[in-house]
Amino acid sequence: MAFSNTVILREDVAEDLTIELNAPVRRIELDDNGVRVMTADTAFEADKVLVTVPLGVLKSGDVEFDPPLPQAKQQAMDRLGFGTLNKIALHYPERFWPAEQYVFGYLCRETDGHPTVVISMWKSHDKPILVLLLGASLGRALESWSDQQVHDYSTTVVRDIFGPDAPAPQRISRTAWSSDPYARGSYAGVGVVASPYDFDADAEPAGDRRACRSVYPRRGSRLCRSEKVIAKVTGSVRTSAL
Repeated sequence: MAFSNTVILREDVAEDLTIELNAPVRRIELDDNGVRVMTADTAFEADKVLVTVPLGVLKSGDVEFDPPLPQAKQQAMDRLGFGTLNKIALHYPERFWPAEQYVFGYLCRETDGHPTVVISMWKSHDKPILVLLLGASLGRALESWSDQQVHDYSTTVVRDIFGPDAPAPQRISRTAWSSDPYARGSYAGVGVVASPYDFDADAEPAGDRRACRSVYPRRGSRLCRSEKVIAKVTGSVRTSAL
């Protein structure tokens, strides 16, 4: 049984699985009889549960664990950072920039308030789209801007790079990772007081479910095995078996 706000599975893997949508998990209980996963109105019971929510959601406390997660796991979670990298996608009816260039540098304004690169989706996806990358406090500030502010800001950046005759975008889309209750950010990071091994601590099983072993600890990748679950997890999503 899988619980997620977004479930992306190959059809052959998802066959015979029960996928519950629109059922945010609020609480996970563990005892000698197994686990219970609680939503607002339903409880699911199983022998084990694989938790793959983003680190930002774990740090927020939106999912309650009973009993609480082990101290070593919680401390590792507290040490790790979970930052924001938001994107503004500018959609145009046709490309007006060089077709072969993927990244355009942008350093003519203060970097605290502007992106340093603009990405071309023509090079990678054959789409007439330019993407601005806004990270950290600037990325979080973007989430409170009005659509008009985003339009004016983006048009200024594009015209700084390509000249005053660069057209306005036909449409603009943007992310808002830090305010998304199912993400609370977009990238995990190793801060001053953290280490890469904190990712391993977060991926360790809780209770007596000793089912995981580290495969590539330096790369933050885990292979978790139990009687019923085999999952390889790489990147900013971290996994625990309860």
